[in-house]
Formats: sequence, structure tokens, C-alpha cells
Amino acid sequence: MVVCWDINDSLETVSTIKALNKAIMRRNPGPGLMIHSDRGLQYASKAFRKVLQGKGYVQSMSRKGNCWDNAVAESFLHTLKGQYLNHEVFKDFVQANIVFLNT
Repeated sequence: MVVCWDINDSLETVSTIKALNKAIMRRNPGPGLMIHSDRGLQYASKAFRKVLQGKGYVQSMSRKGNCWDNAVAESFLHTLKGQYLNHEVFKDFVQANIVFLNT
């Protein structure tokens, strides 16, 4: 289940934290929640890890070169791009943001 998302025109940690905070507000998970992510800079950042630690969440990352843990997320994104967006190419970030905000 997709709980929330945030789109941004860069891989800034602030966008990742914003999405996490939206998910927390919607689902109100307790301490011990496991957050699995890839090894991206935004997930490995001190700021993101500090938020997780403050909530008592556990972070899980795969070893380098081990993509199997992300297979479900990659499959979902592939379906989203292919079936929902029909491989649409957006004119710019503003147009993409409008499409996602209206979903």
C-alpha cells in the first residue's frame, strides 16, 4: 500500500522527510516500525536518520549490489509509469507536480 509520497525536482533529504512525516500523520505507527530503503543519499543522511531515531523506528538497507529488497517498489513504479501515466513525458516539473497532486 502506498501511504504517501512527495515529489521534488531533486533528491533532497527534505522531500524524503516530508513524505515520511505525511505517512506518520496518516498511519500513526508506533516505535519499532521498520523503514526499508535503498542506499540513496537522502535515506543515509543524518537528518533522515535522526527523524527515524527520534520516532524509535528501525532503518533497514540492503547491502551494496543487492537489489532484491527493492523489487516490490521497483515493480510498483514501473506499473505506475506504464499503466497509470501511460509513459507520459512531462513538459516540466510544474506539469508533473500538477498531475501527481490531482491523483
